[in-house]
Amino acid sequence: MDSITRLLDSISFSFSFEAPSQLEQAVFSNGETISIQAQIQAGQITLNPWPLMVPAVQGFIIGYETPGYPDHPQPILVEFNIKPQG
Repeated sequence: MDSITRLLDSISFSFSFEAPSQLEQAVFSNGETISIQAQIQAGQITLNPWPLMVPAVQGFIIGYETPGYPDHPQPILVEFNIKPQG
């Protein structure tokens, strides 16, 4: 697995808990290792420095309401926004 995929997997995992969190992951960029800091809060994810080729990433994931899960799952759309910090 490449380092940027590992970073995004870590962000996805942290996002699923719906609690503010911070993480830091080393990624390879242009032949060198850089450290990317991520902050996750209320559907907003910021990255510093910005490692992606696009200016921002927005979308939705399917989540499930806690009451009744897993016996009676109630799907909901959860919005996320990933952007550069600052």
